Amino acid sequence: MPSTPAQRQRRAADEFETHTFAVAEDQSVVGTLLSMPIGPGETLSDVARHFGLGYEEIAQANPDIDPWVPAANAEVLIPQLFVLPRAARRGIVINLAAMRLFRFKSGENGTQVTTYPVGIGREGKSTPTGTMAIARKTKGPAWYPTKNILADHAKRGDPLPAMVPPGPDNPLGAYAMYLTRPSYLIHGTNKPFSVGLRASNGCIRMYPENIEPLFGAAALREPVQIVNQPYVYGWRGNVLYLQAYTPHEELNPGALRSAVEADLKAIQDAKHHPLDWERIGQVLREARGIPMPVSQGSPSFQVFLASAVPVAHPGVLFGRPALPADDGGGWRVFAADTASEITARRVTAVLNHQGPPIPAKAIEVGERYQVIAGPFPDAKAAKLAAHRIRADLELDPRVLAPDDQIAGHALPSAVPAEPFAEPAARTERAVPAASPSPVLPSALAEPLPASMPAEEPVGEPRPEVPAPSEEPARALPNPAAYPETLPAEPDSVRTFERAGPETEPESVPETPVESMPEATAESASQSESEPVPHDLPAAPNPYDATAWPESAEEE
Repeated sequence: MPSTPAQRQRRAADEFETHTFAVAEDQSVVGTLLSMPIGPGETLSDVARHFGLGYEEIAQANPDIDPWVPAANAEVLIPQLFVLPRAARRGIVINLAAMRLFRFKSGENGTQVTTYPVGIGREGKSTPTGTMAIARKTKGPAWYPTKNILADHAKRGDPLPAMVPPGPDNPLGAYAMYLTRPSYLIHGTNKPFSVGLRASNGCIRMYPENIEPLFGAAALREPVQIVNQPYVYGWRGNVLYLQAYTPHEELNPGALRSAVEADLKAIQDAKHHPLDWERIGQVLREARGIPMPVSQGSPSFQVFLASAVPVAHPGVLFGRPALPADDGGGWRVFAADTASEITARRVTAVLNHQGPPIPAKAIEVGERYQVIAGPFPDAKAAKLAAHRIRADLELDPRVLAPDDQIAGHALPSAVPAEPFAEPAARTERAVPAASPSPVLPSALAEPLPASMPAEEPVGEPRPEVPAPSEEPARALPNPAAYPETLPAEPDSVRTFERAGPETEPESVPETPVESMPEATAESASQSESEPVPHDLPAAPNPYDATAWPESAEEE
C-alpha cells in the first residue's frame, strides 16, 4: 500500500520550481506532482494561484473537493506536471485545451521552457488558433471598448465610457502585448481568479504576477503559436505520458481520439515500446488534465497519484484576497439569504474572489444564513457593489445604511421577499465537467457593470472565429514525441486540432518585416526558412501573418 502524505515528511513548497524548467530535445514532460493540506477559509482558486495553476487545472485534478468550500485540511493534489504541446519549440506556444502558455528559450545550456496558466475565449468567442507574432507592447494600456460592446452595454442600461484608463477598473490589467492578428492580445487582468477559465471574448488573460515577467522577456516579432490540443503526450525518461483535457465544443472528440490512438500505435511500433491500452482509454475518458504514465508496467493511477510529493502549507497563499477589518460600521450590501451554511459560504467565497474583490461574510441569523458584503466607505461604493452583485451573480442585493444594522447583522426588514435560490448540489464524479463548481463564478467570466467593463479585444470589431470545418489545422508535431525512425505521419495525425476539410484561411494583408517594430537580433533573425528539427514542416512565417493597426487600442 502506498504511504499517505501524513505518513511522509512534508517538504517546503518553494523547493519546487513553479514556472521555469530545463527540457531536453527528446523529452516533453516537465514539473512535479505535489499535494498539500488546504488551510481554513481557503479555496482551490487560492491554492491554484499560489502554485501557478489555473482554476480548471486545480478543480479537475480534485473532483471530490468543493472548489469554494473545501473540507478543513483536505489534501489537495497540485498538478504542477505538464506535457509540452506538439509545436516548434520557439517563442510562445499557447495550448487552448490546457489553458496554458509556454515560452521556449534556447541557449548554450540547452532549451528552457517557462509556463503560465491563462484564461481564454469563452464558448462562442473562442480564441483563434494559428501562427502570429507580437506586434507591439504597452505598459498601462487604456481599454477602448468596441462598438459592439458599447452598444450591448447601452442596451442593458449599463453604458460604458468610450475609454477606460489604466487602473484597477481596466480589464487589460497593467501590461498588454498586441498580436499580429488584429484585436487579439495577451494581457493581464483585474479579475485574476478568472485565469484558467474560458472567460474572455477571445484574448489571452494572465495573472498580474505572470504577465509582468513575460512582458519584459518577450521580444517584438516573437512568434506566437496558438494550438488547441486536448490530447498531448511525450517522454519523461523512458516512460511515455499522456495528458487529456475535455475537447472544446468546436472540436470533434471522436476524430481526435482516433488520431491520438493511431499516433500512439505508431510510436509503440517504431520504438518497440509496449503501451498499456487500457490505461490510455481511461486517461482519454476521464480527461482530468493530469499527465499519466501509459507505458506498460508503469504504476497504476492510484499509486501514481499517491506518489505526489507532500509539501507543507506555506502559511500565507500568494494573492489570496485580504478582507478589510470589520468594525461594525459603514455601508453594507445584503447579498443573499439561504437555509444552507455551505451555500452561504460558497457565495461568500465567490464574492471575495471577484475582481476587484467584494468583501463579504456569511452570518447566521436564526435558522438561516445571510451573506453580507462590506463594509463600504459610502453609499456610492455600496451601490456600485450591489450593481456588480446583481449583474454578475443574478442575485437581488439591497444596500444597507449604517443605521440598518445591529452589530454587523442585517435587520429582518432588509431580508428580500424571495429567498436566495439554492444552487444544485455538487455532483461527485470521476470525470469532472468543464466547470466543477456548483456556483459557476460567472462574475469572473463575464464582467458587466461599468466599473468592471467586460473584456473585449481592442481595435476593429473582432472577426468571427471560423466554424470547425473552415479553420485549417496548424498544429506542428512535437519533435520530442516522434522518434527519428517513425514512418511518415498520416494526414490525420497532423490535423489533430480540428476535424473537417481544410480550407484557406481568411485573406489578410501582409506586413513586410521591414515595417515591423524594432526587435532584438535574436527575434529578428527568425524566419520561415529556419529549419525545424527532425525534418518536420517549417512553421508559417509569423511576421507576415497579418497586419495590425498602428493605433489599434484607439479604434
